[in-house]
Amino acid sequence: RVLFRSHQRIAAIWSVILGVEVTPGQVALCMAGTKLARLAHTPMHRDSVVDLAGYARAYQRIMNL
Repeated sequence: RVLFRSHQRIAAIWSVILGVEVTPGQVALCMAGTKLARLAHTPMHRDSVVDLAGYARAYQRIMNL
């Protein structure tokens, strides 16, 4: 639940900034996209690979709630 609440808070902030509703699942997908963009620039950056896997798992957990 902590993970979900964190993504809910991020989604609420992004929703205000973007002027559209953002879901916790979309937060996880966008963060994964950020990591993919970083990996395109530095493919061997281990932290980005670990983070990408974490955001994929976060997305899965959020969608299974």
